[in-house]
Amino acid sequence: MPAFCRVQLTLDPAITAEVWLPAAWNRDVAGLGNGGELGAVIYSSLDYAIAEGYAAVSSDLGHQSGGADASWALNNPSLVEQFGYSATHDMTVAAKTLLQIYYGNAHRYALFYGGSSRQPCARSRAK
Repeated sequence: MPAFCRVQLTLDPAITAEVWLPAAWNRDVAGLGNGGELGAVIYSSLDYAIAEGYAAVSSDLGHQSGGADASWALNNPSLVEQFGYSATHDMTVAAKTLLQIYYGNAHRYALFYGGSSRQPCARSRAK
């Protein structure tokens, strides 16, 4: 495992996220999605990303659950909104802010690795 800085975050209202910042950074950041209804930081994906030189971020999407357990969503539309949109957005904004502070410059590309298949599904250039 390469040298890295581990930052643990709690984002409003109750999203747990981790940003791993490798010492040998390739100037790209990888957001990591969760499969199914999973509510957990995925450490194996963070490990893989930093081994490739990416700064990486993963979150529990605002809840804790297994990949096939959606009971947390029942009668809780705010958690469903976090899961479907805002948690990923919030973790990405926080990670990009940390990159700027920690490395002193912005990322080159931001990638998102989708949850269930772990395939790159989006790539955007820093603005």
